[in-house]
Parts: sequence; C-alpha cells; structure tokens
Amino acid sequence: MFRRVATLAKITLQESLRKKPLIILFVASLIFISSAQLSSLLISGIPVKKMQAVWLRSLIGFSTLLAVYLGACLLFTREGKKKLYSLLSLPVRRGEIVIGKFIGGAIALLFLLLLMGVVFIAVTGLKQFSYLLIWQAILLAFWEILLIFSLSLMLSTLVTPLLNISISLFVSLASNISVFLKALSSQVDNALLSFLVKILYYFIPHLNRFDITSNMIAGEGVTFSLVLKNLAYGFYYMALFLTIGIILFAKKEL
Repeated sequence: MFRRVATLAKITLQESLRKKPLIILFVASLIFISSAQLSSLLISGIPVKKMQAVWLRSLIGFSTLLAVYLGACLLFTREGKKKLYSLLSLPVRRGEIVIGKFIGGAIALLFLLLLMGVVFIAVTGLKQFSYLLIWQAILLAFWEILLIFSLSLMLSTLVTPLLNISISLFVSLASNISVFLKALSSQVDNALLSFLVKILYYFIPHLNRFDITSNMIAGEGVTFSLVLKNLAYGFYYMALFLTIGIILFAKKEL
C-alpha cells in the first residue's frame, strides 16, 4: 500500500509542476512579490513592519489560489479522467489514489510556497521579525493551504472544476472572516438568514486561526502550544475532507 501511494504521489508531483495554469499563477505571484520592496518605497507613512506583514499575507493568498486550482484539476478534468482510467486498471484502490494525489499535491505546494518565501525574504529582508516567528508563520500558512487543498480535492469528487474553484474560494474567504460572520449572525433581523449565517460559522474551518500577522506587527511571539493546537485543528479538517473525498470517490461512477 505505502509503495503504491508513494508512486502515485511522485507521479502527481511531476504532473502538478508541469501544469501551465499553475506555472502562470506562480510566475504572477513572483512578480507580485518582487514589487513588494518598490511599493514600500512609494507608499510613505506606513510602518515597514506592517507593510511586510501585509505582503506576507498576500503571498498566502496567491498560495491559496494555487491550492484551489490544483485540487480542482487533479481528478476529474478531461486529462485527469484519462489518467484515472489507466490507474484503475491497475491493482490500486481508489482510496490510495486520493491519498497519493493529496500527498503529491501537498509536496508541490510546499515547494512552490518555499520558493515564493525565499524570493519574498530576499526582496524584503524581513529583518524586523525573528526567524522563529517567520518559520511559525510559514508553517501555519502551509497548513492553511493544505486545508484548502484537501477541501478542493474532496469537492472534485462531487462537482465540476469551475464550481469547485468557486466554492473553495468562497469557503476560504468566509473562513478568514469567521469573526465577522459571528457578529453578523446576531445583527441580522431575518431569522432564517441569521440561522444560515450561524450554520456557516460553525461548520466551516476558521482559517483566521492560522493568521499570525497581527502578532508579527505587534512583535509578539506565538507559543509552541498554540502552534500545535492550530496544527491539530487543521489536521482534523484535512482528515475529515479526505475521508469524505475517499468515500465519495469510491461510490462515484466513472
């Protein structure tokens, strides 16, 4: 089993890094990141630390786009279906295909995120932040991206790629403003709408837990226990989405 999953992960990694839309998104993110230093020179009156933290968050936004696209196109695109037929003709289980796709995609996303991080650090320097805080931010950002990737991969067994991308981006946005959703549910006059907002608040993952931008701006450290707690929180949702994806994929007719 482990050998089959590892082989599938390797194939997925190679396929992921060859996808043209993914490469275009990645190049666009590098151009955007490279302009960070120029913008900080043009915009005056904003502390450098705050600017760099905001740009770091923008980097995570680009990584989220990469994760959503990759999760949506790994299984049920036209090209993906052809490869699925050939895989299913081999002695491999459907659950192993989903896990192998997830691991391979996760490695590809990690490689791209680290490469963007290196370029970002080279451009901005990030001298205002401790190395520990930077690595904590990168680790939590990667976990957030993996969570969205697992959601997109699960949805790919259920809906079309375009609808998948739309839903994944909506959930990502709503998850990052979950505090606002909670406040909104108590202020809405319509009972049904208030109930739906509450349902959305309690059932979507709260991605703002992985955002330590405010800590970076304030110069506050993040405790090891909090990092572990948030990693466990993200792992729970990843396991949930992958389990649902495996069940749906096992029942899906190709």
